[in-house]
Amino acid sequence: PPPGGGGGGGAVIAFLRGRRLDLANGSFTELPLQSELAGAVAGEFLLEIDISNCRNLEKIPVDLLCAMPSLVSLECKGCPELVTPPPPPPPRPPPRPGGGGR
Repeated sequence: PPPGGGGGGGAVIAFLRGRRLDLANGSFTELPLQSELAGAVAGEFLLEIDISNCRNLEKIPVDLLCAMPSLVSLECKGCPELVTPPPPPPPRPPPRPGGGGR
């Protein structure tokens, strides 16, 4: 897995497989690379994040993940230190009028 931060946007891109960020089996207590994930490129690009089996993971930045419009899947199992559920995500803004409804 990537280092716990400070690696710049290139570090995020280096650990992508397609549009999936694989951080499984990491030893971090918080999601690494949060500032890079919040950036426009990663936020618009990533479809999936896998943080499975991160035995020391204590919390997940739900607000950051909810702000990533392309993210559709967060794999998070086998994280025993993640003992309390994260706070509920903020409500999503309503769709813009004339935004090409489906």
